[in-house]
Amino acid sequence: MTIAPTLPRVARVTAEEPPTPREIPCFRCGVCCVRWQPLLGPEELRRLAADLGLSLATLKRRYTRAYPLRRGWRQLRATDQGCVFLAFHEGRAACAIHPVRPQVCRDWMPSLEQKECREGLRTLEGPPLLTLEWLYPEPEELRRFVEAVTPGDPSSTATA
Repeated sequence: MTIAPTLPRVARVTAEEPPTPREIPCFRCGVCCVRWQPLLGPEELRRLAADLGLSLATLKRRYTRAYPLRRGWRQLRATDQGCVFLAFHEGRAACAIHPVRPQVCRDWMPSLEQKECREGLRTLEGPPLLTLEWLYPEPEELRRFVEAVTPGDPSSTATA
């Protein structure tokens, strides 16, 4: 039969790891913050309350809602614009608590492999032809983006 000889090859192909996404600097489209509201466990709720100078009860009442599937866990509230801490300034998203944001937000990796980032890039309002300099006005962010999307050895890429 012709099927049997193909099984080992199929097993090898499906066992391979997917390519590791290449992190890019965030271009502040806000799609991830509109789409997702993080879950916060008891420890992170206490940390966030302390970092914001709020009592735990005040943080819970003002900025979270109960999460029914895990006892003691809360979810950041959503507004019409997304996360309760999301703000927009001149068409770009900004986190009002960025230095103390939840761990899941810290762990989010902007990447062109992320559907939210691709959607955000398509929806950014800017000049008719978006340039990399418009997306990344900071030279260090532009350099990191170029490194992320350039194949090969990152040390061999020219810096912007």
